[in-house]
Amino acid sequence: MSRKQKTVNEDVLALFCGFNRKVKIGKKYGIVCAETGEPLTPVKYDEIEGWTQIFGSKDAAPVRLDGKWGCINSRGEEIIAPKFEKVEISQQEQPYFSAKLNGKWGFIDDEGKEVTKFEYDEVAMFSCARAFVQKDNKFGFIDTAGNIVVPVKYDDCEYFFRNNFNGTDLPVWVKSNGLYGFVDISGHEIVKPQYEYALSFGYGSYAAVVLEGKAGFIDPTGKTVIPCMYEPYFKNKAACYYRFSGNYASVKQGGKWGVINLDNEVVIPFVYDKFLKNNNAGFQYAVRNGKKLSVDLKGNERELKKNPEARTFKDYLHAVEWATVAESFETHIRKRYKKVEGDMLIWESNFLNFRSKRHKHSNDIIRIHENYYRKDIIEVELFSVRGNCSYTFFDWDKILDMEVRIEDNLELADADVVAYVIWRAVDCYPKTEERINSFLGISEKICKSLVSSR
Repeated sequence: MSRKQKTVNEDVLALFCGFNRKVKIGKKYGIVCAETGEPLTPVKYDEIEGWTQIFGSKDAAPVRLDGKWGCINSRGEEIIAPKFEKVEISQQEQPYFSAKLNGKWGFIDDEGKEVTKFEYDEVAMFSCARAFVQKDNKFGFIDTAGNIVVPVKYDDCEYFFRNNFNGTDLPVWVKSNGLYGFVDISGHEIVKPQYEYALSFGYGSYAAVVLEGKAGFIDPTGKTVIPCMYEPYFKNKAACYYRFSGNYASVKQGGKWGVINLDNEVVIPFVYDKFLKNNNAGFQYAVRNGKKLSVDLKGNERELKKNPEARTFKDYLHAVEWATVAESFETHIRKRYKKVEGDMLIWESNFLNFRSKRHKHSNDIIRIHENYYRKDIIEVELFSVRGNCSYTFFDWDKILDMEVRIEDNLELADADVVAYVIWRAVDCYPKTEERINSFLGISEKICKSLVSSR
C-alpha cells in the first residue's frame, strides 16, 4: 500500500466523517486529531471499536481497557468509564447504550448511569420506546424505564417494534409452543399463537402467515385480509417474498411466481421461476428461463444485462478530471435531496442500500443499477468492503481495484460513475445545505487524492 493511498484512506475520510484517527503503538491504541495529529487520548486502550454517530446527539466509540469496556467521544473524552464486560451502541432511540455487567445485560445512559436493571441474557436496541429482552430462554419487551410491557414468556419473537409510514405502531410476531401469533405495542395478544409460520409487518400494511400449509395475509388488527391459499416459500424472515411493498406482493402458486395487489387480484401472472424484488412502482425483477427481467405492472418485460466491459474503479479514475466529476455531482446527486421542515434535507428515496458483506454470487464488485422503486434514481452497492455506512473508515485501496458493474442497460459517463461511487462510500444523513456543500468539497479532495495516487 502506498503512502498516498494510506493518506486518502485515513485523513480525508476522517475529515469528512468528522471523526478522529485511531493510532496504535505496540499493542495499545489511542485517538489523534485527524487534521492536526494532536493526541486526544493517551495510547492506553487495548481495543477501540468503530465510531457510531448517534442521531441528534453525539458520536461515540466503545473502548476496552484492562478487560473492561467503556466509551469515548470524538474529542477523546471518556464519557463512560471502562467498567463493563461489554458496551454496545444503538443509533435509534434513547437510551443509546446497552451494557453487560456480572454476566447480565441492561441499559445505561451516556454517562454510564444505570437506566434498567442488569438482569437479561440478551437485549436489542430500543425502537418505538420498546426493547427486546431475553431471560431464561424466554423473550419479551421492556419500556425505557425497564418495565416489562410484553411478558417475557415467549419461545421466540420479533426483534423490535416499528411503525408504518403513517406513524402507526405495528404489532410484532411472537412464538409459543411452535405456533405464531402477534402482540401490539401495549403487550396485548391481538392474535393468539395459531399459525405455523409468520413474517413481520415490516413497514407495510399486511403480514404473511401460514395456516394448514397455505400462506395468506393479515392486517395489523389480526383480521385475515387475503385467505391462506398460496404456496409457502420462506427461506428466511428477511426475504422479499410474501411482503407487500406499497400495494403489491410476490406470491407463489402452481410452482410459479406472480404478483397480487392488496385486494388479492393477480397483477402479474404466475409464470416466473423467481422474483428478486417487488415494489410499488411495478418495477419487478424476475427470472424466467434463466433470464433476469424487469417486468412492469402491465406484464411488459425487458431483459437486464450486465455491462460487457469489465473495468475497475481505478480505470474510471484514470479517465476523468475533477471538473467533470463536480458537474456530475451537481447534476445527478444534489437533486436526490428535497427540502422538508426548515433547512433539513432528506432522501428522495428510502432505499439506498449499502452492503458490506460478500454477495453470494459476486465478490469484490461495485454494482450500479436502477432503484427498485424509482427508475429515475440510481443505486450504488459496494460488496466486500470493510465498514458500515459512513461511520467507519473505508479501505479505498480495496475500492480502487473493485470491478464496476453497470446493470439495467444504464448508460453512464465515467464522471457519473466516479461521482456515484464516492458519494455512496462517504455519504451520511440527515443533511443540511451547508453539509451538502461540505460534502462536495471533501469529495473533491478525495477524488483529487485518488487521482494523484493512481
